[in-house]
Amino acid sequence: MDTGRVIGALSYCTTRESIADTFDKFEVKELSQKIEYLNQCMGADETFFSGGDELNEEVKYELTLQMFELGEWR
Repeated sequence: MDTGRVIGALSYCTTRESIADTFDKFEVKELSQKIEYLNQCMGADETFFSGGDELNEEVKYELTLQMFELGEWR
């Protein structure tokens, strides 16, 4: 998978629907990979979660998605 193309496509996304469509287009299925791509697009090594490692992947993805949607990283 071409990471640069995925991140480039994500950089144009502003809604959950467009993010989901991008992941579908590039066949990104794993939540951990989605989190990684969103973080890379936002220029972050990783997302800090105050809940620590106790959070499951679904919660981490939701929180990362919310930060991405806010768009303050743009």
